[in-house]
Amino acid sequence: YILGTYHQPSYNPYTCLLNTQTMNDNFLSRLLNKNQCDEREIKSKDEFKTSANIDKLLLKASLNYKNIHYISMRESQCNDKDCIIIENGNPIIVRPHLTKFGAEKFTKIIMNNILSTPK
Repeated sequence: YILGTYHQPSYNPYTCLLNTQTMNDNFLSRLLNKNQCDEREIKSKDEFKTSANIDKLLLKASLNYKNIHYISMRESQCNDKDCIIIENGNPIIVRPHLTKFGAEKFTKIIMNNILSTPK
């Protein structure tokens, strides 16, 4: 199995969430801060973006071999225009690493793909 890449957020969601929680302490901070961190981010802000489409290259390479299967991480994280960064109040990725929540999320996706691959 070859795992594709996932969207690397352009900001640290943990820092945003921590600042939001800290800012809830007084009236002025509540007035100035919307108390929200973007849960989704447009694809073009991907910190991992390169001139080469790595996922396309990995998929193409996997199609040359019957015993190699490509699993797209971005299909589960992104839609046509943006990608999820925070889900149910939990950051998925703190670049370049998956969080515990993100690792659990992607592990389920990977295992479902492996178990559904025809033998």
